[in-house]
Amino acid sequence: MAHNWAMTSRLARAAYRPAALLLAFVLVFLGLWFGVMLTIDRSLLDRLRQVPGVAGVTDRGDRIDVLISNRLSPEQTQDAFDLAARLAKNQLFYRWRPVVLGVGPFSVRIDASPPAIQLGRFRADIAKILAEHGGVVSGELGNDARVRVELEPGIKVLDWAMTSSELLERYSVTGLVTMASTDEELSLYSGTPAHRKQLWDLHHAITGTGGDIAWLSVSENKTAGRIAVPDRATASAVLDELGHVLHDPTTGEGITLTVAEELALIGLGDHRAAFEFVDRLTTEHRRVTGLRTDLTEVHVVADNPEAIDSLLEMADRGGLPMPGEGSIRVGPAVSGHGGFAGRPGTITRLGRLFQSLWRAGYPDVTVTSGNARRGCQVGFSLDQSGSNDFTNPKVQAGLIDGLRALDWPGLGCFAIAADPRATTLTFISSRDGQATNVVPASRPPHGGTVPWSARFIDRWNHTATS
Repeated sequence: MAHNWAMTSRLARAAYRPAALLLAFVLVFLGLWFGVMLTIDRSLLDRLRQVPGVAGVTDRGDRIDVLISNRLSPEQTQDAFDLAARLAKNQLFYRWRPVVLGVGPFSVRIDASPPAIQLGRFRADIAKILAEHGGVVSGELGNDARVRVELEPGIKVLDWAMTSSELLERYSVTGLVTMASTDEELSLYSGTPAHRKQLWDLHHAITGTGGDIAWLSVSENKTAGRIAVPDRATASAVLDELGHVLHDPTTGEGITLTVAEELALIGLGDHRAAFEFVDRLTTEHRRVTGLRTDLTEVHVVADNPEAIDSLLEMADRGGLPMPGEGSIRVGPAVSGHGGFAGRPGTITRLGRLFQSLWRAGYPDVTVTSGNARRGCQVGFSLDQSGSNDFTNPKVQAGLIDGLRALDWPGLGCFAIAADPRATTLTFISSRDGQATNVVPASRPPHGGTVPWSARFIDRWNHTATS
């Protein structure tokens, strides 16, 4: 009995020995590995400290802060920034810690995941010049020579923009600088007298005729902005003045003027014709919320399905003074989602489909002219659940019955995003057929079809009659 026990014990020890040796090897390897990686991580801190022009490096644990010296010239500041950014980008995969580079009140976060950041895209020299100019509370460096500045309270943004642009010009430095204060925001491709003059003229044209500037931008290739006015008379005066300053209306396509917070006019086309169009479309239960002044795009909201009838009749008669390639979108006032959109010659059919869904209790569905590339003659989408929970089986059944009851030709493309935590369910089907080309909704990162998506497809296929 003792002999057997001793033999068993020897066998157990013999079997345990390789496992113990393997465990010891793994522990030694991991120790060496983490030791090497920690050395690499400390080396990054040391190399950042050795960059000429770096005034300080602070290890914050989850990030590394690097401060560029304020005693450098703009050119030296850029050189120091670029070298530090290169080191930040080229970190090994051990920690992937971001490096926050600071130039006075300006900062930018450099992530270590290559190739997310390209060198030369951040203008530290602009930050240096603007920091010395003064009046800056904080600032951010962005891609493509973009710089954002938060100014001290009380500073007039326009005056600061003019003087800072002149300063950049003296250094032969240009870039898009966005300057923000508590009352307005201006963006200027700084360092050029032509852009400076245009911003000055536009600003005075707007404020001198009663407009309030939320944001105004003059860049290399376009003029854009958001302007608020209290009434149509002020809107006409502002737009007339903008037309005088810009000469070519197409250069102001990015300007949006909001009238009494009810109507957004986009562009510098014939605003008088635009207002006449608004009046034709407006009824007691229907109003225009957005319109391009060249009449190529219009947004309308309606209080009920019946308010759409006269609009569709107008489209049938060719009574919409829009170019054939224009777009009109109509949505329900009860929901921030849903509606129909298309060209003036196609919206009647789409509008009737949407009216039926709205009357059935589903104003959140968007009806479009489909996708020719996928072979669809009509499209139905739900970007959000809105007033209905489309993960609920009863709601799903009602929607499916409503869609099946519609008179729509050919194939329909469907996209249903019922759950913000899941991807979109997409499929193609005829009015009475089964779903094809199904891409079920899943929930990242683990994937797998979510239950509501599977139930919807099962219900759709169960109700197919062909």
